[in-house]
Amino acid sequence: MKNSLPLIIAFSLTGLATTALSQTPDADEDEKERYTRMFNQLDTDGSSTLSKQEAEPAGLSAEDFGHLDKNGDGELDLDEFLVVIPASTQ
Repeated sequence: MKNSLPLIIAFSLTGLATTALSQTPDADEDEKERYTRMFNQLDTDGSSTLSKQEAEPAGLSAEDFGHLDKNGDGELDLDEFLVVIPASTQ
């Protein structure tokens, strides 16, 4: 189940991805850039990290957030967030 977490989160982010993609003039933009844009949209306070509250609109449960928060600081940095990119697109 742990290996399926990125896929589950990726499906949760579908709506946000659609919003990010609709603002992207280049349809061939790679996935990392798309997810980076999503991260930046979620980072409403501009801290370069996501709090649990900022991650909630993306459908990240507290459990999912905890799995992604590898350093246990209660925030997701971009590297921790980018784990949600499906491996086949990296």
